[in-house]
Amino acid sequence: MKIRPYLSLDIETTGLDTRKSEILSIGMVLDDGVTPFDQLRRKEIFVKLSDYSHQEPEALQMNKYLISRIVRNEVVTHTPREALELIRNEFNHAIDKTQRFDIDNDRRVSKSVTIAGKNVLSFDIPTLFHFFKRHVGPRQATFLENSHKDNLIAHRAIDIGSLYFSMYGYIPNSEELHTLLGETVAHQALADAEVVVKAVRRSFEGQIKK
Repeated sequence: MKIRPYLSLDIETTGLDTRKSEILSIGMVLDDGVTPFDQLRRKEIFVKLSDYSHQEPEALQMNKYLISRIVRNEVVTHTPREALELIRNEFNHAIDKTQRFDIDNDRRVSKSVTIAGKNVLSFDIPTLFHFFKRHVGPRQATFLENSHKDNLIAHRAIDIGSLYFSMYGYIPNSEELHTLLGETVAHQALADAEVVVKAVRRSFEGQIKK
């Protein structure tokens, strides 16, 4: 069944401090509920810096393979400025799809995109905003700032943990959700963004059957 498009988003970072952590990679998947999973629009962005000023040991250990691939240029990397423009392009594409859905369904046409993820509004988006504010500039990063008039992100997000509250009796953590879906926590931005889409689709299909 066709649903209002949303953008699944996940990031890998050098820590958990939303104001200081550096971005290593960003994964995004645009879902409309009907496009076959393997045909969904995807984007994975690897960011390379000359210096990773904020580093937390646990995050570095978790992402050591990813960091090694970035440093050795084993993946296509982008500067923060390039990465920001790639993100903006994906957001604008998602908004275009959302607006077409709104028009087709006689809804008020939205100027923002709904984001889905795990703690996406409390961690991923603030971390992205502060990272690009530091490395590119506050004006260029305003579309990621919740309180700014030029913000492109809807105020409400899809939190996949909350979708399964009725099943567990509490909000399950990432490991529990991955186990439910038969997946492992990859700690890879695109792979984890894909798992979010699978979780949303499974939850939605379960509600339709009821």
